[in-house]
Amino acid sequence: FFMAKRVYSRRGGFLAALVLALNFMHIRESQYSRPDILGGVFMVLAFMAMLSLKNKKDHLLAGIYTGLAASAKYQFSLLIFPALVAHFIPEPSEEKKSWGSRLLHPGPPIMLLAVFIAFFATSPYIVLNLKVMLADVFSAASVQVDLLAKYGFESSFQYHYQLSFLQGIGLPLMIAAALGILQSLARPKKADIVLLSFTVIYYLSITLGESVYMRYAMPLLFPLLVFSAKFADSCIGAVDSLSLPKPGKAVFTALLLAALLYLPARKVF
Repeated sequence: FFMAKRVYSRRGGFLAALVLALNFMHIRESQYSRPDILGGVFMVLAFMAMLSLKNKKDHLLAGIYTGLAASAKYQFSLLIFPALVAHFIPEPSEEKKSWGSRLLHPGPPIMLLAVFIAFFATSPYIVLNLKVMLADVFSAASVQVDLLAKYGFESSFQYHYQLSFLQGIGLPLMIAAALGILQSLARPKKADIVLLSFTVIYYLSITLGESVYMRYAMPLLFPLLVFSAKFADSCIGAVDSLSLPKPGKAVFTALLLAALLYLPARKVF
């Protein structure tokens, strides 16, 4: 709610929160208390800090939340990329600064140091036994390849398309998110670029690599919900501007929400 409200509007925040509360993937992984859910909590906090980078304290908070998210689930370490993007892209209201001055700003080193300290404080043996950890990660990655073949998928892209996106998130919500992204690209703001940078790099990391399990797509759910809420909010706003009776506008809003939440059960394997 607060992330979508910060990026777009209060109504967009309510829409994003409602869809998240009823989303199949989020409910499924929350039920099993997956670390992806805890990582998602810290990810949202990290994004909130990234979108408010004004001083060293904001950089520190963004780094701490990113480090905690990465400690909960290693894939969340990719949050470092949008955090750096957020530093180098100014808000329209900010004082214009050269790239050189932003490069020499103490914010990024503070943020990266905070990431390491937060990660080390909560997962010290990962750092102290780095060689063993890497060996275990590569071993798990090799198992992922066997699982893809076992479940009848030729690639991670095919797996996540059929399961994570169509079954976990839902086609209507994916279409709304895509349209929301197109809206954002028409007149991009800092928040749009920050969220989209993470969406792209994380999507490539799970589809070009060998990743199985729907939960690996969980980090994408949060920015996609924000973009879909942006599109839904604009649709509701467009209908509100028409001279239609209030019951008609209420019916449209209800039908739009039902369409976004529509997720037919399907047997994949």
